[in-house]
Formats: sequence, structure tokens, C-alpha cells
Amino acid sequence: RAESGVFQARRRGMAATKEAGDSATQEAKPSSAAAPSPLALRLPLSDKELTLKTLNKCLSSAQTREKSLKVFQYSSKLLAYFLVRSASQSLGKHFEALAKSLSTARRFFKFCRWFKHFEDIADARAEKNTTFQRLLFLDVAANVVADVSEDITSLEKVGVLRKGILPKRTEYYANWCQLFLAVVEIAVSHVKAGRAREKRIQAGGAS
Repeated sequence: RAESGVFQARRRGMAATKEAGDSATQEAKPSSAAAPSPLALRLPLSDKELTLKTLNKCLSSAQTREKSLKVFQYSSKLLAYFLVRSASQSLGKHFEALAKSLSTARRFFKFCRWFKHFEDIADARAEKNTTFQRLLFLDVAANVVADVSEDITSLEKVGVLRKGILPKRTEYYANWCQLFLAVVEIAVSHVKAGRAREKRIQAGGAS
């Protein structure tokens, strides 16, 4: 009986030790989760870190991929410009063809991009200044028209539509839509910059 009592006491002691170890492990988990990831990189000129999760989220974005292809496209154009005028003309032609292929690839990522502009209608309705409200509505309309016209042109560029189906000046008018959009965007940005400047002045005067 004495030996069985000692054996039971040992089992109870081992169980208590295990419970204490489990609780200590659970308490240590939040601190390890709060620790920064070893793969995190601090972004220049900001206090944010680029973690692996954030990087994967950015890479899964169609806009991020389209802008990345845009950088490669214009870099290829720049290289082709210098190489064609040097001794490496064959390599320059290669980069010219690469730039055209990247331009075509970018068009796939930009299809139906005009849907996102409908989200700006709520901000335009909430604007109290009537003149600026009309400018915001014009900005939404210009964005939709410019993106739709670009989609129509892209259908022929990527080969969905055979050449000759669309009118010859389709791309010409699409470029004019882009120019009109640029003018409207400049006007909207000018008003927003003026408002931001006024807020900074008021904040400085209050302090």
C-alpha cells in the first residue's frame, strides 16, 4: 500500500509538471507571434515592413503585375533605342520585340478595369461643392469611357477580333479619350492639392 501511494504521488507530480509546461508553452506563443518575421524588409522612407504575406498579396494583384510589366516594357524600349544605334542591332531588335510582347501582355491585365470607377460615384455624391462635384462626375465618366475604348482597341491588338473589323480610327479616338482624361485628372488633382494645402495652413495656425 505504501509503494502504491508513492507511485500515485509520482504520477500526480509528473502530471502537474506536464500541465505547467503546456501552460508555459501557450503563454510563450503570443510573444513569438508578435515577434517580427525574419523575412520582413522595411520599406524605404516609411515605417512599414514588407513581409512575405504582404509580398504575396501584392503579387496576386492584377494592378501590381500590370505596373511591373509596364516598367519592363519601357526599360526594354530604352535598351532597344540605344542598342539599335550601336553595334548590337540584333540585340536591339530583340528588345523591341520584347517591348511589343509586354505591351500586349499588359492589355490582358487591364481588361474591365473601368468597373472600379463606379466606386467613385459615392464620393462624388458626397461632395458639397457643386462645381467640384460636377468635375468629379466628369472624372468618373472620362475614366469609364477611356478604359472602355482601350478595351475595344485591345480586343483587336491581342487577336480576339480580326484586323479590319473595327474602324481604322478606333485607336485614334481612344487616344483622344485618354488625353481628355488626363486634362480632367489634372484639374481634379489641382483642387485636391489646394484643399490639402488649406488644411495644413489651418492645422499650423491652430497649433
